[in-house]
Amino acid sequence: MLLRDPLDHDILIDREGKVYVVVGNTHPLNYIIAYIKYVPTYRRTPWFKDGIYYERVLKVYDVRELRRNCTEYQECVYDPILDALTPILRVKDIMQHLIPSTRLKVVLKEPKDELERKLTSLCLELYSLGVSIDDLGVTGSILVGMHNPKMSDIDLVVYGWLSAKKFMEVIRHVAEPLPRTYVKRVVKREFSKRGLDPRLKDHVLPICKRFMYKG
Repeated sequence: MLLRDPLDHDILIDREGKVYVVVGNTHPLNYIIAYIKYVPTYRRTPWFKDGIYYERVLKVYDVRELRRNCTEYQECVYDPILDALTPILRVKDIMQHLIPSTRLKVVLKEPKDELERKLTSLCLELYSLGVSIDDLGVTGSILVGMHNPKMSDIDLVVYGWLSAKKFMEVIRHVAEPLPRTYVKRVVKREFSKRGLDPRLKDHVLPICKRFMYKG
């Protein structure tokens, strides 16, 4: 059941409990463009909620990985607007619609573990620097509530270009960018793996936006 028009990085859960991440803010009438990320499993994994373990089936963010999942885990259709094979979840199969801003407000009211307390601290620091809490959300495993405090990261969503601009201006005051040498190494590895033109690396590096907050 959809609570509103799905936005980028909302999370959807289907009838079988499989977890999908929404891509983009515009979707066809009968299905949502979304890739599958987690599926329920009987095997013990780091991701756990309500007595159920989850396996991450999207191991890396890679087109080949998405194509593999299209044959094994989810439906994909040719989208004439995108002119591409597209991972989807049909509206009739949606059982839950998880919204990042709603989940963040729940966490801020009563953080339940160390990772949620870090998230709360981060948001309060951002608020003190002029970023509105109403324009923030949290996605990823925290949104689902199956995160592992020892290994999961914090995936923030910022809504609105003015808030996004403000966020990028102040985030360096509360969190540290990942080491430049590490970022370059990762970008070089990913370019090599995908067969991309290495001359494009310099255009990619400035838009890497991952930060470390309190370790």
